[in-house]
Amino acid sequence: MRDPALRTVVAEDGTAVLGVTLAIAGMALHMVTGQVVWEASASLAIGALLVYVAYRLGRDARDQLIGERPTGRRAGRSGSCCGHSRRSTAWRPCSP
Repeated sequence: MRDPALRTVVAEDGTAVLGVTLAIAGMALHMVTGQVVWEASASLAIGALLVYVAYRLGRDARDQLIGERPTGRRAGRSGSCCGHSRRSTAWRPCSP
């Protein structure tokens, strides 16, 4: 998936479903065993999941903003401006 909006929506929805599943499991285990540790563990797992997803989305967005070479029709124009071919993966700023 290269579309950042679609990737964000899928990641957020998947995280929400997994978070609700973890919460239900934690509550069920608390009700069965009577130990509060299950709800606390589920809460910590949900928090860790949210941090992980936010980190991954942020890293992917950063890579697209500053490190990824243009593709498609724009690749030819930017490649010729900056003096490197389509096969080159290195980025060099255009000289004025």
